[in-house]
Amino acid sequence: MNASLRQIKYEVLLLFRSKSFLFWTVAFPLLLAIFYKFAFGNLLIKDEFETINVGIESNSYLKYVFDEIEIINPVVMDDISDISERDDIDVSVDSELNMYVKGRGINETIVKSIVDQIIEMNELKMPIDSYDFTKSYVNQHNEEENGLLLSFYMLVAMFSFYSAFSTNGVATQSKGELSVLGMRKDISALKRVYFIIPTLMANIAINMTMNFLLIVFIENVLDVRLINNLSLTVFLILFGNIFGASFGLFLGSLNIANRGLKDTIIRGFMLLAAGLNGMTGPDVKLIIDNNFPIINKFNPIGVLTDNLLRVNMLNNTSHIKPMTVLIGAYSIILLSIAYIQLRRKTYDSI
Repeated sequence: MNASLRQIKYEVLLLFRSKSFLFWTVAFPLLLAIFYKFAFGNLLIKDEFETINVGIESNSYLKYVFDEIEIINPVVMDDISDISERDDIDVSVDSELNMYVKGRGINETIVKSIVDQIIEMNELKMPIDSYDFTKSYVNQHNEEENGLLLSFYMLVAMFSFYSAFSTNGVATQSKGELSVLGMRKDISALKRVYFIIPTLMANIAINMTMNFLLIVFIENVLDVRLINNLSLTVFLILFGNIFGASFGLFLGSLNIANRGLKDTIIRGFMLLAAGLNGMTGPDVKLIIDNNFPIINKFNPIGVLTDNLLRVNMLNNTSHIKPMTVLIGAYSIILLSIAYIQLRRKTYDSI
């Protein structure tokens, strides 16, 4: 126990003495958030959320359903599947609850959330008057609910994976062939688990603290409201940090390059995954989702971003379980490989 506490103390001191850690984990997220606010804020911010026109069939019961929802305006269409020629309609829903969309923006996400609830109620065989039509699908408490929010949720998701940087160092310092400290640990009587688990916990805790520092900065300094469900947000960010820590430990355990190059690989992976999810603007995410939808279905940053948005903007938790399974599977696979690579070895010489 004392050895574990000493290891945690050592890891915390080591991280906060690192200029690279202070820049990439503390300063860089804040600078990027400021850039997003000033680059996209005036373009994307709306004073209030616009009513969403949803196409329906002439005899559809959905007209009575959508009439009860403030932000939905049902529009009767002759051909429910042909919305390409209608500039005023982004999404339509037939009587079988099949959706036809032009893209995958916020409007489509909101309508899908509503349709998902109707499907769930139908499966439970609950009467139509049991639908929660008074539920607020979009919170309108002076929030900037637009594409800018997607970008900020993406930032939070991306930086929750930054625990990978510090755990890359943990792996490097645990292998005799990669570092002098690793040599000392190889000949130490303490089991490897007493070094690795405490440092993993410390790194995850520190990075989560930095993540919530970023959220506090965005909400209180940049005046962009993000969090409406704190408990589930903590859960999602924890999962992001676990994946990041697993990825960093996995990469650091491989004898393929020095730590600096591995940090570059991690940074490149994060930027690529975030870029595919709309880091350079919401339109990029829309293009990817329309043409290559499978990419962001398996993109960990994309999955986490979507769930942060659904939980906090739409109060929709239906996608948390699939996300937990996907990111949990990624983490287990990466940790298993890292464990095999980090087992104590016998060397003729180092």
